[in-house]
Amino acid sequence: MLIKDLSSAGRLRIAEVIETAVPAAWDYDRTSDVFLFTRGIAEIYGFGGEAQLSFMDFLNATHKDDADWSHDLLQGRAQLPKDGVH
Repeated sequence: MLIKDLSSAGRLRIAEVIETAVPAAWDYDRTSDVFLFTRGIAEIYGFGGEAQLSFMDFLNATHKDDADWSHDLLQGRAQLPKDGVH
């Protein structure tokens, strides 16, 4: 389906989704225990303006189910699913 084939309401909904989408990415340096993240991650987790935290700060702000899995992943005890979605 092409955008031009959508109704006005459908095109408006797509515009709203695009407008509110926030890119979110992070990286963790095990050597220095530095967790770097984009503004999108800061907004999702409520980190404020800080752009660098320890990994424990990140885990403490994460839901327990996801925090355990994230910790295991970084320790090599878990793997990303084949579809990339946890």
